[in-house]
Amino acid sequence: MTSEAPQEPETDQPRLGMWTLALVVAVIIALLGVETAISSVQRKEYSKDRATTVFFLKNGNTISTSMQRLEEINRNDRSLLTGAASAIDTRNTSRFMRYMAQGDVNSDEQVGLQRQVREYQEAFDKVFLR
Repeated sequence: MTSEAPQEPETDQPRLGMWTLALVVAVIIALLGVETAISSVQRKEYSKDRATTVFFLKNGNTISTSMQRLEEINRNDRSLLTGAASAIDTRNTSRFMRYMAQGDVNSDEQVGLQRQVREYQEAFDKVFLR
């Protein structure tokens, strides 16, 4: 008789190596997903930056000129109002009428420039709503 120790019944437990391999594969897949998401965001940001740059290269000078002219007209309007008030105080109707006529001319140009600025703003917004 041999005295052998009783053997424990074998159980079907996966080996540690299989779990490690599954974990490594899951980590790799997760990292690839994160990398793809980051790359997608970067492409989208690059596309927006490029569209903005192209828009301003095409229209920047015109927009700047319009804005400068609008500021100039606004300054001129303030001086026209001061002059018109002075003309009223001195009861000089002809001078008052000249100031008012110049104000009307400025007003028409001002409205046109404001419309132009709005149109550029709308065009700029369309670039990003594509």
